[in-house]
Amino acid sequence: MGPSWMLSLALEREEDITVEAAFSLCLSRTRKGGLKGLSPTDHLICESFKVLLWSYVAPCSRLSMRALKIDAAVDQIARVEFWGEPGEPGQSAPSVNLKDGLVVDGYDFLIRHLAEGRAPTEGALEAGSSPAASGPVPQPETLDVRFGAVVRLVERDARGVSTLHLEDGTTLQADLVVITLPLGVLKRERARGGLDFVPPLSAPKREAIEQLGMGVENKVVLRWPVDEIFWPLEEPYLQCIDPRFRFVNGHFFGKCGVLVVLVAPPYAEEFEHHSDVGVLEVLLPVLHTTFAPTLIALPPPREVRVTRWGLDPYSFGSYSFDQVGCKLSQRAELRAPESIPQECVHGAVETGREAAAELLRVLTMQACELGDEPIGRGKGTVQVCKCRAILDPQRDMIMCDRCHRWFHCECVGLAEDAATFRCSSC
Repeated sequence: MGPSWMLSLALEREEDITVEAAFSLCLSRTRKGGLKGLSPTDHLICESFKVLLWSYVAPCSRLSMRALKIDAAVDQIARVEFWGEPGEPGQSAPSVNLKDGLVVDGYDFLIRHLAEGRAPTEGALEAGSSPAASGPVPQPETLDVRFGAVVRLVERDARGVSTLHLEDGTTLQADLVVITLPLGVLKRERARGGLDFVPPLSAPKREAIEQLGMGVENKVVLRWPVDEIFWPLEEPYLQCIDPRFRFVNGHFFGKCGVLVVLVAPPYAEEFEHHSDVGVLEVLLPVLHTTFAPTLIALPPPREVRVTRWGLDPYSFGSYSFDQVGCKLSQRAELRAPESIPQECVHGAVETGREAAAELLRVLTMQACELGDEPIGRGKGTVQVCKCRAILDPQRDMIMCDRCHRWFHCECVGLAEDAATFRCSSC
């Protein structure tokens, strides 16, 4: 069992409290009187600090402190595993970029790329081989990607065949279904814009959907002519003392004259019921005071776009989050396959990959039981531990030096980096 998993389990045994309570406790230990006695400006700075770090997802009164500690511990372990201890002799350059990225042109390119198919990359060929030596290069496979196909019911019969009932009355059938819908949609039944499952999802999965939270952060995208820009051009990210707002300098990232305003909860939820004009009546005075107090008035923006993710029928929220009291296992429950006659975005992408990996694991086990040629890593073999679980890339495995069978490290009580290993049969 890896160190991050063991540490996470140890932290999960701690009593959970809200991030709000933890912040107040920490402040009371470092400043006499805690929040009491702070000036109005200092109080706003504290609130803005909380938004910057945590409550852009949901108010700190709803966030799990235990989950934040687990995330921080796993992140630190990942950095040490990839980069080594700080100052460690012979430490190499980072092999993995663990920093945030910024997509400035939307995500539709990814869906269209999958729909159009793609050719295998050079890395898909065996090292040292040429395309001719490896046989014909497979042609790109085009996926059947359907836009505007809204699923309202997933029905599974006794044979395990699933029928997807679409909003337009048509149906699709599939042996297996990978569901990567936003948590906000899964939290709603069909009558409220979500979807139904027949038979119902398992109790652990329903509990996970109920316990995990879905928060709302919105954006206001504003554009001015370049000669009317009034905010600092050299800074990519900007902050003010109003805890409702933070800013991304789109001009810095190549979007000329664009300023993106990030709107934090709970105001992000309140303003969804305001018109765009009403939103600007609140926002523009803040921009004026923060960035251009010497101007008599700000020039009106040429374009305005306002998101309302909490009302969006295909998301009903912006980010999933760990509510106070949730369990470490519940995100795993959410992506685990339902039983067969045998199934949340990087969140969307990662959870989709994990759900697909679980699906492949189940299919491979079925192939083993049926005697078919299984799918696996290596020379057409499948790595199956004595616990009868197929290879899981997220669990450490070790190979017996003699029989070359694979075992989960925790099943045989060894570390992955053990120099030698022989199983009990050998």
